[in-house]
Amino acid sequence: MAASNSNIQKLRSEQTASASLRLHSAQELSLLGHSLVDELTPLFGQLLSDNSHPDEGPTLLEDLEAMHRCLREQESVKAYVQVIHRALLLRYVAPFLTPSAPSQTSQRGRYSRD
Repeated sequence: MAASNSNIQKLRSEQTASASLRLHSAQELSLLGHSLVDELTPLFGQLLSDNSHPDEGPTLLEDLEAMHRCLREQESVKAYVQVIHRALLLRYVAPFLTPSAPSQTSQRGRYSRD
């Protein structure tokens, strides 16, 4: 019986030490988690807008989205201007490419089988 009580006391003290060590480790991890939350909260606030504070400027994400929209609009305008430029260039150059060739409408009438 004395040996059994001794083993129980030994196991109990080992379990208490193990639980204490795990509790200390959990507390450290909890502090690290809170520290991370404290560091990430301002960064997260810069990315997401809740639009509840109209006094504050736009968030980083909103700025990026606005710049992306502006870039897409400018690329669209650039493509349109390039098409117009190409059409005007072809219109200007076309008469110089075939100065003596008859028009296509007169050639169609000449070769058609009616």
